Amino acid sequence: MKMPRTARQTALTFAAMILPLVLGCGDDGTGGDDGDDTDGNPLVGTWTATSVTVDGVEVFVGTSLSFTVTMNANLTFSESVSGDLDQVICDVGTSCADNGTYEYTTTTLSFCDPQCDEVGQYTVAGDVLTYTLAENAVTFVVVLVRNGPTVPPNALVGTWTATSVTIDGVEVLIGTSLSLIVTLNIDGTFSESVSGDTIPVFCDIGPDCNDSGTYLYNTTDITFCDPGCDELLQYTISGDTLTVTFMDATVTSVVILART
Repeated sequence: MKMPRTARQTALTFAAMILPLVLGCGDDGTGGDDGDDTDGNPLVGTWTATSVTVDGVEVFVGTSLSFTVTMNANLTFSESVSGDLDQVICDVGTSCADNGTYEYTTTTLSFCDPQCDEVGQYTVAGDVLTYTLAENAVTFVVVLVRNGPTVPPNALVGTWTATSVTIDGVEVLIGTSLSLIVTLNIDGTFSESVSGDTIPVFCDIGPDCNDSGTYLYNTTDITFCDPGCDELLQYTISGDTLTVTFMDATVTSVVILART
């Protein structure tokens, strides 16, 4: 959908730099067991990541990436990663493991393997751990659940057919030959087919065009990458209706699509 987008490559590059420091596939550290006495440490347990965002852009949900972190009462940790197709965390291959030590206060958390040189902020609400790291004006957030559920389903997955396109409130699809079909896949890829785009709205050249690439999303935004992730769109889903909104300068475009 050639409207606004925001940075898979940038997000993954940043994640590739930062994740090994935060959740550490690198040098080996010291191992340890659980221990029964947590000494009031709210971090003790096995945590499963459910979301990773870089500047608000989701880079985890809807991919095959999975990782768990176990933090023990004796201040050791272990980590297991699988499905890392983009090598966001693992240096080599799609699976890796690491262990080491960690340091924490009531608000800060640092993983050491062996250096403890990246300090992030964390909160624990029940069995949900949120870890936030701000680095070079980029904010990185990991949400994990203690012994928790799998990653929430991606509500965007499916084939969507446009039923309305308005630009500043003017309908440009209904009653015309314009057709737009977008397929969003669970592996984070998309394909798009446009025909009858005589204005044009979506095609750069000619009335018919196709596009494909990857996409990133969170609960409110989606960005399409082909390969640049340079447009950000807001979206809502109600049943099988997807509404995508983009404001460019003073012009507002709204696309309504039905899941088919």
